[in-house]
Amino acid sequence: MKTEINHKKILVAPLDWGLGHATRCIPVIQNLLEQNNEVLIAADGAIEKLLKNEFPDLVFVKLFNYNIQYSSSGEWLWWKVLQQIPHLLKCFGKENKWLNNFVEQEKIDVVISDNRYGLFTKKCKNIFITHQLQLQMPDGFKWAESITKNLIEKKIKNFDECWIPDDELEEKSLSGKLSHCDSKLQNIRFIEPLSRFENFNPNNSKIESDILILISGPEPQRTLLEKKIFFQLKQLKEFKKKIIVIGGKVSNNALLNNSSNSVQYFPYVSPAEILSYLLGAKKIICRSGYSTIMDLEAIGKSAIYIPTPGQTEQIYLANRMKELGKSDFVNQHDFQLQNYL
Repeated sequence: MKTEINHKKILVAPLDWGLGHATRCIPVIQNLLEQNNEVLIAADGAIEKLLKNEFPDLVFVKLFNYNIQYSSSGEWLWWKVLQQIPHLLKCFGKENKWLNNFVEQEKIDVVISDNRYGLFTKKCKNIFITHQLQLQMPDGFKWAESITKNLIEKKIKNFDECWIPDDELEEKSLSGKLSHCDSKLQNIRFIEPLSRFENFNPNNSKIESDILILISGPEPQRTLLEKKIFFQLKQLKEFKKKIIVIGGKVSNNALLNNSSNSVQYFPYVSPAEILSYLLGAKKIICRSGYSTIMDLEAIGKSAIYIPTPGQTEQIYLANRMKELGKSDFVNQHDFQLQNYL
């Protein structure tokens, strides 16, 4: 991806639902810096820590997180999200007010918002990044898909441009009907998939493993999957496979081994390190988040996907990757690690 923005002061603000929105902003920020732009990053919490690891010399400004709560039961996830719609609308208004003041104060030329619908202003150019123009509603709510599509388009019309990180041709796209849905929007621009590994070196060092397990996504489902995996590891008394588990928690690395010393666990590793783990893995087990899919596609790797329970986008994407012959998937409830040893 090459931006057409040069010598501008730019604010980049990713959504805080998991780390994927931040990781796919990494190549955007790198490209902006290469084009001699001044970049500021608006974030907090884990998103801020992750991006500070990548861009320690950039200016960071605190921007509150949405803090959307997910259900511990996939069946109730959408009900949980629907109950928080008033909170979301309040967040949109709050961040819009904040942005208007910040842009004027800091003389910002361009704002790039990754899925933060309230971050637009008439005081400068506004760019929105998303791969979802059409939400996938759960069974019983399919009637609402056209309603949500119209609402999303109404929000995106507030932005000068909408960047979709995917191929313009649907048959080549990773996101499928999430982004190819007969949109009426005139500000759409397909920018090809975004990956922090898009310029990776095939001769990059590799950390070899038989199975690499990446645990990611919003709580409490991230922790529920982590507990499930470690419970199953404890049940496996003897196995000769080398397994590496990366927990997706931005904190200091802490290596933990089980009694057989064949399992390594890291709460978090940097993008440079994760590339070595991915390239060296014989099998990869992970969530089917769109950013993860784009990363694996960039380095030519397949995976066994475990969609976050109830998260219809991830379920759709996992199915799509299987239909395209790129990967396989299994529901979290049915996942048995021993089947992949």
